[in-house]
This record gives sequence, C-alpha cells and structure tokens, in this order.
Amino acid sequence: MNKSGLSLVVFLLLAIIVISCNKPAESSGLFKLLSPKETGIIFNNEMQENREINLLSFAPIYNGAGVAIGDLNNDGLEDIFFTGNFVSSRLYLNKGELKFDDITEKAGVETDVWCNGVSIVDINADGFNDIYIAVSNPDSTKRENLLFINNGDLTFTEQAKAYGLNDDGHSTHSAFLDYDLDGDLDMYLLTYGNNEGTDLKMVNKKIIDGSGLSNDRLYRNNGDKTFTNVTLEAGILVEGYGLGIAVNDFNNDQYPDLYISNDFLFDDIVYINNQDGTFSDRSKDYVKHTSHFGMGVDAQDFNNDLLPDVIQMDMMPEDNYRQKKILGPMQFDFFNLSVKEGYTPQYMRNSLQMNQGEKGFSEIGQFAGINETDWSWAPVFGDYDANGSTDLIITNGFRRNVTDWDFRNYISEQLEIANGKGQDPDEVALAIVKKTNDLKLPNYAYTYNGDLTFGDVTADWGLSIPTWSNGMAYADLDQDGDLDLVISNIDDNAHIYENTLDQAEIKPNYLKVRLKGSKENTDGLGAKIIVKQGNIQRSHYQAKTRGYLSNVSSEIYFGFGENDAPIEVTVIWPNGQVQIKSPLLNTTESFDIQNAKASEVDSNQPINLLSGNLSSEYGLDHTSVENDYVDFYYEPLLPHRLSQSGPALTTGDINGDGLDDLFVGGSAGNAAYIFTQSKSGKFNKRALDGANDSEDTDAIFFDFDKDGDLDLYVASGSNEFDALSKEYQDRIYINNGRGQFKLGQNILPEMLTSTGSVSAKDFDNDGDIDLFIGGGLDPKKYPLPGTSYILRNEGGKFSNVTTDIAQNLQKIGMVTDSEWADFDSDGDIDLVLVGEFMPITVFLQENGRFTDATATLKLSSHTGWWNTMFLEDLNGDGKLDIIAGNLGENTKYDVSADEPLSVFAKDYDDNGMIDAIMSCFIGGEEHVLHSKSTLEQQVIRFKKRYVKHEEFAKATFAEIVPLEIRDGAYILKTNTFSHTAFLSSTDGYKAIPLPKETQIAPLNAIAKVGRDYLLSGNNYGTEVTVGQYDAGHGFSVYYDTNLNSFKMSRNSNYRASGNIKSSVSLTVGSETILVHGVSGGELYVSKVK
Repeated sequence: MNKSGLSLVVFLLLAIIVISCNKPAESSGLFKLLSPKETGIIFNNEMQENREINLLSFAPIYNGAGVAIGDLNNDGLEDIFFTGNFVSSRLYLNKGELKFDDITEKAGVETDVWCNGVSIVDINADGFNDIYIAVSNPDSTKRENLLFINNGDLTFTEQAKAYGLNDDGHSTHSAFLDYDLDGDLDMYLLTYGNNEGTDLKMVNKKIIDGSGLSNDRLYRNNGDKTFTNVTLEAGILVEGYGLGIAVNDFNNDQYPDLYISNDFLFDDIVYINNQDGTFSDRSKDYVKHTSHFGMGVDAQDFNNDLLPDVIQMDMMPEDNYRQKKILGPMQFDFFNLSVKEGYTPQYMRNSLQMNQGEKGFSEIGQFAGINETDWSWAPVFGDYDANGSTDLIITNGFRRNVTDWDFRNYISEQLEIANGKGQDPDEVALAIVKKTNDLKLPNYAYTYNGDLTFGDVTADWGLSIPTWSNGMAYADLDQDGDLDLVISNIDDNAHIYENTLDQAEIKPNYLKVRLKGSKENTDGLGAKIIVKQGNIQRSHYQAKTRGYLSNVSSEIYFGFGENDAPIEVTVIWPNGQVQIKSPLLNTTESFDIQNAKASEVDSNQPINLLSGNLSSEYGLDHTSVENDYVDFYYEPLLPHRLSQSGPALTTGDINGDGLDDLFVGGSAGNAAYIFTQSKSGKFNKRALDGANDSEDTDAIFFDFDKDGDLDLYVASGSNEFDALSKEYQDRIYINNGRGQFKLGQNILPEMLTSTGSVSAKDFDNDGDIDLFIGGGLDPKKYPLPGTSYILRNEGGKFSNVTTDIAQNLQKIGMVTDSEWADFDSDGDIDLVLVGEFMPITVFLQENGRFTDATATLKLSSHTGWWNTMFLEDLNGDGKLDIIAGNLGENTKYDVSADEPLSVFAKDYDDNGMIDAIMSCFIGGEEHVLHSKSTLEQQVIRFKKRYVKHEEFAKATFAEIVPLEIRDGAYILKTNTFSHTAFLSSTDGYKAIPLPKETQIAPLNAIAKVGRDYLLSGNNYGTEVTVGQYDAGHGFSVYYDTNLNSFKMSRNSNYRASGNIKSSVSLTVGSETILVHGVSGGELYVSKVK
C-alpha cells in the first residue's frame, strides 16, 4: 500500500534495503505456534510482482489477504478459508485436534484473481455456510467479486452474478448485517480506490454525494436469493479508501451502525442507522480526531461499561530508529487546509475511541499504550487468556518499506537520471523496489489492566516471531475451551497458534455461547450478549467481520479466570426479543431465537448525542474567535501553540445589583465582552472598548481604587507579537459604579512582556489590593522565562517592587496560574505559582519579603507542564493543599524522574533566534524529539551534520547534539505529566495522582461546587505529529478523607466539552452554573446539581 501524499511513482517507492530476518525457533508462552506438518495447513500468500500487477499499477499490492473461520459442513468443527493475492485461495477442513485437510480443489474454490477480504455466511438460508470474497485488480475485467455457494456436500458453485453480488469495484471486504431489521442479511461492501482520478498528495474536495470512484456499496437482500445495490438511496455517500469496517450498535437503538476506517486523508465514516433504511454519516459528532492512514478496525466493549469502543490501526513505529526514518517535516499547511476543507483532524498513530455515551467518543490510544505498533493491520479484541478482561492482538508488517525518506530521495534521483537517459522510469523504479524488503516484526499482544490501559504481553504469550502479517481470526479450533489464532502472512506460511490454557495447572473458567438465529440469520448477527457475574457486567456484539479482511468464529467466548461465581447471560436478539439463562461455567450454552420472548423492560434505551451546552438557556451565546497566527511557522520546534491560551474569564457583581456578571476576554484583533446578568437569569452582552489588538490571557475583577465597585484588570499575552510590542501591555478598566468601564491611563508601570496569569490580594496588609503578574513567556524565545512582577498598590497607582522584595521571582519561569494565600498559616500572604517546565512553586512571605520555599516544602522534584491549580485544606490539618492540572497522560511523551522530557535552548546557528531542541526517552535511550526535517527547518546546521535519515535515526541525542554544541544552553526538564494533588505532611508535601480517568486529557481549569472538584481542559493547539488533546468532556472528583485519595463522582451530571482554557462558577437564581472559555469556540455552560 502506498502511504504518503506524493505522486504515485515517487511515494509508492519509499523503501530501504533491509535483510529479511530468519525465522526464529518457536517461542513458548500462552500460544504455541504449530508447524504446517502438524496442522496440515500449508498456505503462503507469496508475492509475485509482474508487469501487470506491481507497486506502480496497483497501490494495495502489499496490503495482504484475509482469513475466515466457519463450519462449512455442520460437523461442529470450524474450518478455515485463506484468500490469496497472486496465489490461489485455499480451504482447509477441520478434522479435529488441530488437524486440517486442504480440500480447495475438491471443493471447487480455487481462485485466479486478486482476493482480499472473505466472509463466511449462510447467504441463501439453506443451513450451509457460503463464502463471499472481495476482489480487486488493476485490470477491470478481473475484479468481479466471488460468491461460492455451498452445495451441502463440501463442494461449492460460484454464483456471484446470479445473486447480484459480482461487484467489480476495487473491493476490500464485506460485512453481512441486517441493516433494515427485516430478518435477512444484507451486505456492506468496503471499497479501496487505486488512485484512479485522485491525486493523493493534494487536499481534495470531500465527495459526499456518492459520486466518488471509491465510494462504498450497500446491497439489500431481496429475500429471493438476489441482492439490489441500494447505495445511494440508503445514504452511503461519502468517498473513502476503505481498509476496515466494524459493525456495532453505537447508539443502543438495536439497529446496526458502521465504522469505516479509511486510508490517506479520506475521513473515517460513522454511519448511524436512521431506522428507515438509510444511514447518516455522524463522524463529526462522534469523533474529534482519527488515525490518518486508517487500516483495520474492531468494535467491542473493552472496559465493561456495556458501550462499544473502536480500535483502529495506523503505521507509527514504536522504536526511535523506525520513527525517525519515516517522519518528515511537520506539514501544518496540509493539515490546516484539510481541516478547513471539512476533514476531521487525523494523526499517524493507532486510535482507541472510548465510547462515552451521549458525549460521543474520547480517543485514548496514547493513554492506553497501544498507539505505536508499526505498520499494523488487524486489531482484534478478545479474552485470549480467559481472565475476564478484554485483550487485544494486533498484526503488522509490510513487504516493502515504502515510508523511508532516504529511499524517497534516492528513487527521486534515479527517476531523474532515467528520464535524462530516455529510460522507462517505471521499469527503473520497479527494478529498485524488487530489491528491497522491510524488516519483519513481531505482532503485538496486549492484556487489559482494568484502568483504561493495556500491558504488552507479546513475548509472554509467545507471539514474538517476526512476520509480515495481515488478516487474523480467532476460534476454539480444537474445542478445548480457549481461543486459538489463525494469521495470514505474506511470503511465509500462515501461522496457526494453539492456545495452551487447557494445559495450565490452574485452568481458568470460561463460557462459550452459540447463537441459533432465524433461518435467514443463523449466526444471530446483530445480537447483543450481556454476561453478569456479581457486580461485573460484560457485553459482546455478534459481528463476524472483525479486524482486517477477516471473519472470526461465530461462537462467543467469555473468560472468568479463577472466579467461579454464578453467571447470568442475557441475549438481546436483533428483533428486540430477549433470552436469559444461568448456565454453568466451562460449558457451551446454546441460545435459540425460537425460545426468546418479548422483553418486559426496554433493554435498549437509545443513546442520543447531546452537546450538553446550556449557553443559550442563559443568553450566553458567544463564540471566542481566534486568528490564524501559526506559531510553528516561526518556531517549528515548539511542542504546541503559545498564542491561543484564551479566552480569559472572570466574574463578579459589577453594577451592585447582587447578581454575578461575567467578563470574556478577546483574542488579538477581536473584542472582549461584558455579560451583565438580569433578574430573569439571562445575560446581556456588550463589547468592552479598549485594546482589541492585544490577546487577553487572564483577567480579574477587583476594587483597586477603593471606591466600592469592581474594576477590571486584563492581562495581555500570547506569542504572536515581537518582544516589547505595545500589545503586551496589561490594562486596567475603571468602573463608573454602574458597570460601565473605561480604560485607565497611567495606572500601571510599563510592562511590555507576555503575561500568563494575574492574581490580586492585599499582600502588605495596608488596606488596598496589590497584584502579582505572572510572566507567561519570552515572546518567540521559547522556553525562556517570562517576566513576572509584584505590583504594590500605592493610592490607586501601581509600582513594580519585584526586585526589592522577591529577587528570584522576576524570571521564575513560564507562569500559567497563580494565587495569593497564607500558605504556611503564619498570618501573612504568600504566593503560589504553576507553569510550564516548572515545579509547583511557593514563595513564602516573611517580614515583607518573599523567599522561594519550593525545595524546602519538597515540591521541587515534580516538574510538569502545569496549567492550573486549586488551593484548599483537603486533609484537615490546617494547611493548604494543592490540586494541580497538568498535560495528562494521553500523550506520546512518557516521562519520569529518570527519563524526563528536556529542552536545550540556545541560538545554535547564530541567527539571533532561540532554538528549543527537545529530547525524550524512547526504549530507555535519550533521543531528539523532533524529526530530522523539522529540526533542520529551524536549525540549518544539522542538515550538514546528518545528510541521510539513516544516520540521524541511529544517533542518540548526545550524538546529534553533543555537549560542545549545547554548551551554554538554557536547560529545562519535566518529569511528570500526571494531574496531581500535593498534600501537606509533617515532612513537606506528598504527591498523590488524581484518578486515572482524569488523566486522558489536559486540565486547564478547576472549580469547586459542593464536595466536587470540577475539572476541564483539552488542547487543540498542538503540532501535527503530536495531535490535539481532545478526550476530555469534564471530570468530577471528590476527596475521600477516609482513603486519603480522590475518587470519581460517578453520579455527577457535570459536562465540559471542547478546547476549554478557563472556567468560572456563577450563581443564577437558585442555580450554580459553570461557564467555560473555549478557544475558537462557543462558551460552554454547564448546570451543576
């Protein structure tokens, strides 16, 4: 498969010459690899490139083939069908005890066309399973799909044309489902284009009218052994390059929905069933971002909340060497243009979309630890170790490494030479390609940890043998009570893995469920199975099309580990009828739809997506507009934008009517607004006159002139103006007593520095309110510290006393939040700060002077990208504790005290610009964080040091940026990205993490209502190889004084979605509402009960 945005000739040929690994000896573990001699299965999907089918003429040449499992002769044993690309497909009859006979020729199922995905299904309701194969080929006369009808005697007759299913598009795979719930099985056909009419290096206009050349198809079963193409009338209209399809009921309305995983820029599609024979693409409503090169996909409930989740594959390697070989320049222009054209943000890594019910999906792949598995194909959920949790196995590998930047450059040079010599460039390119291989890699196996994360058990499970693997399916092939594996490989024998759980000293408990559906849907496709054991519920959706190009067993498998408590199984059939049994463990229980009954309780309450935003209810409709300034154009090495930290919010009674009013800051070039609350509970909006050219980063209402009304301080920040620009001057607006504001003059000292935070308090106890101004950054010199100030109020005019009373404060760091408080309970006011690349920092006041006590309080060892904090005595010892919001753990950066993320900043090429070179640890070794191209984009000298990506990829950080080069650099390190509470003790402060569920997104705001702490955040302003942080929908936690830890408030109705930067609580009548500032979006309002 070509995987880039170059022209077909160039970007298909991105390979390096790597010697293929020799096949290792069999490994031990949960799975035992059986030899072809043991099983009788000798199938090798061998590549045989030729002039007709090659990388230039046929883009998906190395995408591999599928495998399907099903009982074809009704003997109770499941048989195996492999599709072949250059080679014929093969059918293997299960003889028991993992022995198989090749009956391909006898059965009449040989193939001589390019076969992709395969489904085993009883398509004509005669009681025997049939075989449907998706076909593709550059020759349009050789790509009609195949349908082998079972004759009932282990022979088959090809009848695709008779059934109306001989589609001749570039078919990838099929999924059989009863989309209209009329009782019979219809068919969705996944389609993958072959670059016909599409320039994949461009941001093409989205085609959503069904006219796209690679539009998928939907075939309706007519009930008379024929099918009708109803694609357009059913609303299947969005063009895609489909590689994966998952069927499930995402909104719990009993009707099957579809998740379509698409390659390249083509958006994934979430087709929601409208219950009237049509579908609507609701991808924009359900997902915030997806994988970019979407491959295989699976949809099942992995975290036992009875909601189906989605796992999708991409091609990001795990190790530094392979990452640096394939990562090119940061293509922000391409990304930005694609978003403006209506495409969903996409990132090159695996995605795990966790179903959040009415909130849609939260993508947590990086948090879960499954985001980097190299060029991956089939993800398949299943309880492979029968311990009661859902595991994940992923196949990967690509025959030719077409993502190597050195080879891209090499092939370009060779094509230029060929053109100059009058040679056929295609012939030259193919000759080079055929000499290249990619490195074989092991597949991946993960076990679920029960906390939204997975652990890598590939070696422990015996799956470490390197291969080029594609399709995969599971089944209990030997009927011994565990799941065996079948994997199709390129240029290698298929792998049959025996699960050895039955040989364990302590055998885990299990249950197998067999469904006997209606005559037209014998496997009960579309049924939901819920198993309850004690207070644990688990669910499974009956869909056989799983992973990539493959079909799994129709038997449903549940493991229970050593738990032998009684179980209850509920089957909800597609027609809504229900069947409940309490079977014994370690058995196979059959459920027959004939014995099902109408449910007395509606077990399918539809889940409708709701925004949860109540802004209109209160007259708070307001969109905070952001301009198009792109920090990365000037500073390509930045980890995220520094120019979009607003909108700032603050609240207070500005007109003395006893009602809370609201200020919403503006971005550069856009006005700020005042919202005045009326007695009806609605807010009236008006623009604030003043400095619209500035970026408002923080604000506070306070009575600086002691005239009895609230004045307004607005901080100016951002990174988009040059240093010392007038736009950085903070402002004070004077209240006339009636809530009308006028910009004050000559009240503040000149401070042409970028502000990140402002806090007000009478720190010197002289009766008027003073200010702390936290320096956010040194503009366009990341990560040099901003300039912070303590401003003393002297009769309504402020003077800078920072150097007089707090010598080390002025350049303390990049401050994001601050608060005055009596931190040490000695009766005077101290100062607490958080910031990027900073620890929680405390300046204690004594005798009117401030001293940095961070180390003394044992807070200095926790450096993070802290965004916000909340101070309160949590443990009741009379001292303030700290809740601090950080980046969170749903990030590619894995940091610790021993393996921090570091930045080494200096002017490396003497051009007057600070270059923020960053490092991180990958595989226990410190490496440059940036790609070669991105590093060179800002620091040209490195282009001369490393000509090829190969040598750059092999080098460590110390080799790329040795001591003599980074001598004199400004160095910062961060060792935690976890949201953390710091509790006072007799020996300084102790860190305790906030609950795992909160760690899936950045936190930018913390509020308290009742006992609950309401946390909100996200950050969409990241660089494009990292990807936006958007999984947060608001979190509600409380502190359990008995357990001395935080817990999730499970019954909370709190919701906060979007790119939230700030929040404030307001009283409206008898209600408490939270207003959230959303960067580039509408104010988000929640009502807190």
